[in-house]
Amino acid sequence: LGGIVGYREGPISGGGNSGTISFTGYNNTNNIPIGGIVARTPSGKSGDRITGVTNSGTIIINAPSQTKKEFYVGAVVGHSQSGNVSATNTGNVEVIQFKCTNLYLGGITGKGNGKMTATNDGNLVLTQITCTKLYVAGLVAQADAGSISGTNNGALTISDACTGNEDILAGGIVANAKVAINNCTNTGAITNAGAVTKKGQYIDIGGIAGYNDG
Repeated sequence: LGGIVGYREGPISGGGNSGTISFTGYNNTNNIPIGGIVARTPSGKSGDRITGVTNSGTIIINAPSQTKKEFYVGAVVGHSQSGNVSATNTGNVEVIQFKCTNLYLGGITGKGNGKMTATNDGNLVLTQITCTKLYVAGLVAQADAGSISGTNNGALTISDACTGNEDILAGGIVANAKVAINNCTNTGAITNAGAVTKKGQYIDIGGIAGYNDG
């Protein structure tokens, strides 16, 4: 589900989305990417894949019938599987009621595999979430390859009705990083009232990174 396109094999350059994107259904069979510009980009690519785009539209997820699978939610791109991303977001993301196996929510990208240069001014608000792993960040929730540089000015709020059975990771820039973090700034407030329900698991929260192994 994307504001411009669901899946794009080729590069995306310029333009943007200002419309509201709403997910109220459910899919308990497949992993779901949701993005303000594009939901998912292909793997195995190099160079610039998303360049100079802006999302100002709000993303709203209110899906009480959803019970499992992974969700990759980004205000620009849900799942960036390869290549470089250069983008800006000013739109808010609101997750109202939702259950899934793992949630990766980023102000730019839910899950990324490439170089990112970005600015996020949108707020991320999670109201009632239950999942195994809850990863939330101002720019990218899960960064597996590449590097990150940029600024987050948006607030991140996780309410007391949110639980992670294993982990809650939250960061002003990145929640879980396996990459280099370069020249990043966060001014957004991070508020967590959520809980972890499984003994011995983690809540990791940082102004820049929740967890960094890069």
